[in-house]
Amino acid sequence: MIFHESLSGKDSLIVFFTGWGCDENCTSHLISDNYDIITVYDYSDLSNVSVLTSKIHNYKKTHLIAWSFGVKTAQQILSKELFSRKIAVNGTIDLIDKNFGILPEIFARTRNSLSEENLIRFYKNMTLDHFSFFDSNRPLRSFSSIKNELSLLDKFPDKCDYSFYDEAFVSSRDLIIPSANQNSFWHTKCGIKSMKLDAPHYPFYLWNKWENILNE
Repeated sequence: MIFHESLSGKDSLIVFFTGWGCDENCTSHLISDNYDIITVYDYSDLSNVSVLTSKIHNYKKTHLIAWSFGVKTAQQILSKELFSRKIAVNGTIDLIDKNFGILPEIFARTRNSLSEENLIRFYKNMTLDHFSFFDSNRPLRSFSSIKNELSLLDKFPDKCDYSFYDEAFVSSRDLIIPSANQNSFWHTKCGIKSMKLDAPHYPFYLWNKWENILNE
């Protein structure tokens, strides 16, 4: 994992697990008055989780916001007791699943046919009519690192703590992880009533501050 830290001496922290193929640039427009921010990305190597945990322990209050593939990854490697609130955005723990996540055949097709051209197509499907906004904050990662990350995402050890998250946002126009599958997951597996966003898979253009996501 790679950590990007936006620190200003606050005693409260938001840890943001971003999605596949992304980095801190995807949410660089979001500011915070009350929180330091650690953005976590590139899940091809999870061996440095103890480094992240030690950073979290330096704060009095911490919240987790996880998006897309980050929803599964965060619950696999972190203890839920580290956070006061844990919010999932357009992702599930059963991430590659015909009923509760991405269809397995779609994931396999994306992985097996990934090219730089197809990556742009993925980003456009992820953002729909907000691609220009996303493109102005496009990830500054190499194609090889993004491809390597995707090749490993379905090889994580299976840990499924369905009580991990407290809250979940689901976009109504999500073309990456079907909205119906997400809603079914949170209701059936977790007993959580998801909150609807009128947005595609990438919803962060809706907000100006991290506090907006927390409704603070």
